[in-house]
Amino acid sequence: MLPDAFSDKAKLWLPAGGVDSLAFLAPLQKAEAPETTVERELTADVEHDEPHIRAERIAYDLVEQIYNWFGHQTPVMPYANHDTREIDPGSFDRR
Repeated sequence: MLPDAFSDKAKLWLPAGGVDSLAFLAPLQKAEAPETTVERELTADVEHDEPHIRAERIAYDLVEQIYNWFGHQTPVMPYANHDTREIDPGSFDRR
């Protein structure tokens, strides 16, 4: 759930790309929250073998839902490996 995404004064916005991207540092286009609140469900596969839950895939699905809700297309999601549909924590420090 993402409550209070905007008020009378301002809307929550999400740029394409990561925090070190030009889109974040100098946003020319701001994808604003389309509604004041959003609630989504996530389904995760639980495997018999360890790791039982793939956190990287769950993170990808969650980030994808948030970016899509703001109106972004999936390919602009930062820190993602779109081939494996996983968030890559190793990419957080890459510049």
